[in-house]
Parts: sequence; structure tokens; C-alpha cells
Amino acid sequence: MGIVSPFANPARAQVVPGVEIDLRETLEKGLKVRIDRERRFLHQVLHLVKREIFRRDLVLAIYQKARRRHRRFPFVYFRTMMTIIAEKRGVELQY
Repeated sequence: MGIVSPFANPARAQVVPGVEIDLRETLEKGLKVRIDRERRFLHQVLHLVKREIFRRDLVLAIYQKARRRHRRFPFVYFRTMMTIIAEKRGVELQY
């Protein structure tokens, strides 16, 4: 397994040259998602990106901020920020 540079574009980060990591993998690994409850939350976010309720670049910006803010537990900050944004848009994210 390779290491992804913190300076790499997270939308197109590469572990091995020529092998791109998709958004789900980027978020799951970068946010240190460990339990099923966190995976279900992430799945909801990805579904909203697919439906274009959340823009991909917004999710990636929050992902990057969460990683800077809480290096050890970035998912907590990501979940909090995504929930706030979802509420402002009239969407419910369950955790």
C-alpha cells in the first residue's frame, strides 16, 4: 500500500502511478472511517453529491478542513460541518 501526499489533489490522489482513487476511497481513508455507522453517513453524503445537492468541490473542501482541524479524528469535524450545511439546504443527514 502506498502513501498519498497531503499535497496531492484529493479528487485525483494516486497511491500507485496510473491508479486513481475515487471520492469514496479518498474520504473513507482520509477521514479515517472505521465503523459501519460512519460508512453509512459517508454513503449519504456521496449520494447527495451524485444527486448534485452537494458539489464535489464543497465536500472535498470540508474534507481538507477536517483533516487540518483534527488530524487524529477528522471524521467528527467532517460530520459536524456536513450536517450543518445539509440542514441549511433542507436535507437531513442521519448519523
